[in-house]
Amino acid sequence: MGKKWPAAPVLVVNISCCSHRQRQGSYQTSSLPEHNAPALMELVREKEERILALEADMTKWEQKYLEESTIRHFAMNAVATAATER
Repeated sequence: MGKKWPAAPVLVVNISCCSHRQRQGSYQTSSLPEHNAPALMELVREKEERILALEADMTKWEQKYLEESTIRHFAMNAVATAATER
């Protein structure tokens, strides 16, 4: 037989109490950081700046890789051409 879990009256009371306060407008959502719009906007701005900086770094490293790859390619072609001319 399955075990019956007792009802959670405290949780139900807390939920209904918070719901009632929110409907009445006395629940301060701005005191919670996850509901503070200016703080969230600042966090988004900081994250976007970090993303842009990482993208710039990535572009720099991709460019360096392409330059070095091109140099290696020309060097290999030069060596191959010299070898076939012998």
